[in-house]
Amino acid sequence: MDRLAVPVRDEDLPAQFIPAAAASQLARRAERWRFEPRNLAFTGGLDRWELFGAAGESHLQDYSCATDSRSVTLASVIDEPHGSAVLAQTIFADDYRGRTVAFRGELRTQDVAGHAGLHLATGGANEPPGAHLYRRGAGSRTGPGSSDWARYEVSAQVPGDAEVVRFGLSLTGRGRVDLRNAELTAGA
Repeated sequence: MDRLAVPVRDEDLPAQFIPAAAASQLARRAERWRFEPRNLAFTGGLDRWELFGAAGESHLQDYSCATDSRSVTLASVIDEPHGSAVLAQTIFADDYRGRTVAFRGELRTQDVAGHAGLHLATGGANEPPGAHLYRRGAGSRTGPGSSDWARYEVSAQVPGDAEVVRFGLSLTGRGRVDLRNAELTAGA
């Protein structure tokens, strides 16, 4: 037993058994998730936002996102992108359980072949962003084509067992969608 023992540093026994890469990933995840939304005006670029591909990571390069003058753009980078993309922020649901949350913002579209819109969902921390959209969330959809700035809103009840709230912008197919004046609010 003495031969196999490992000294414990800083009295943190579990840390001794977590590989360094996994510990680093857990620290980044804990930093990303929080109880309130951040950087909704995109003044910090894409800080606190993540791009997910509904068709998986292999097709994520079909879409790109960028910020400019307090707005964000989600766009396809090829003529026939596979699946859809969601630019989302994830926060812990603790402060929102049992309440209705609303995500609002102004959208503008250009040459959208499928649909674009706001994304709001609740679920488990390890669920992919689109997996529970229709089961426990909501989405607003613009029609195909192009449109000038218009205000959209989606709302959803946060169930008592929800771990996270995800909100953001989605695009399916070719085109471009811009978001500005984003806000997440919670009702009673």
